[in-house]
Amino acid sequence: MDTATTAGYRDEPDLEALDRKLFQQWELGANRQGAVATAREIAHRLALRSFAIHLEGDFWRISHGAEVLWDNDLVDEARQLVTSWRRLVTRICDDQGTDPTVPRIWASILSARVEHRARNFGGAVEYAQFAIAETRRAFGAEELAEQLRIGAVTPATELYCAALAIAIPAGRLRFGKVPTLRTQILDSWIEDAQLILAADAPPKLRRAHALVIQTFFALAERRWSRETEAWLRRLVRFDDLIRPRDSRGRQTKPLRDEALARFRGRDEEADRLREEARRSLASLPRHLLALRLNGWWSLPPSVDDKR
Repeated sequence: MDTATTAGYRDEPDLEALDRKLFQQWELGANRQGAVATAREIAHRLALRSFAIHLEGDFWRISHGAEVLWDNDLVDEARQLVTSWRRLVTRICDDQGTDPTVPRIWASILSARVEHRARNFGGAVEYAQFAIAETRRAFGAEELAEQLRIGAVTPATELYCAALAIAIPAGRLRFGKVPTLRTQILDSWIEDAQLILAADAPPKLRRAHALVIQTFFALAERRWSRETEAWLRRLVRFDDLIRPRDSRGRQTKPLRDEALARFRGRDEEADRLREEARRSLASLPRHLLALRLNGWWSLPPSVDDKR
């Protein structure tokens, strides 16, 4: 791995230390201002190459910084951070003569996530499609399918789970009103997600919760059927088991319950849960705005006035 370190920064915290600080500020401390400052420091230090780069471990630290930035409506800054990482991956692999396939797939998945937040759903789908196709090519489609079927935790299944977890929500917005594309592309991704989630317990994959909840919302858009009802019950159980225990995890849970009630035709209950969700999401204005812009909610003017 790359070990270039700028001498003037040797006494400053490395990326792992900054990531721990970010976790304390964002997930545990609700220190929004401090978390943004730390995420910006990660971006600045990455631009300067002021620490040793370890592609596998540092990917998750860069992802964490980008998540904090886009959750604070700093999507352009998150994009810059992700773009810097994607370019750095190519440069390091070229310099070292190592296979860039897996790092490039992870970088594409992160790019899909940030483009989704930027509401560039076409771009998000393109990055996700690249990640899905490259994973199948690199590991073999048949071998990958078998690993998914038996619930194996491998580099291939980690990549495929993460790619589907962003492909599905981006695809819902990109293809949702185009029945042909939805059938050809989005429904096939949902079927692959169901293959991953078919066991009696949620898979022990890093992006498993994202896949669980995004598959849930995609299925909840369908007309009621016994099969879909059974799948939603399974996904609710999985969600309860692996949903993050931080404040964001608690705040977004009513969205799931509202979608389930709406799927079952219980509109009065769904309306009540929607109001509960509005109150719960008061401190997440970006999430509220996305619900309105995506056409899933019609929010009162007072919410938009705060933007």
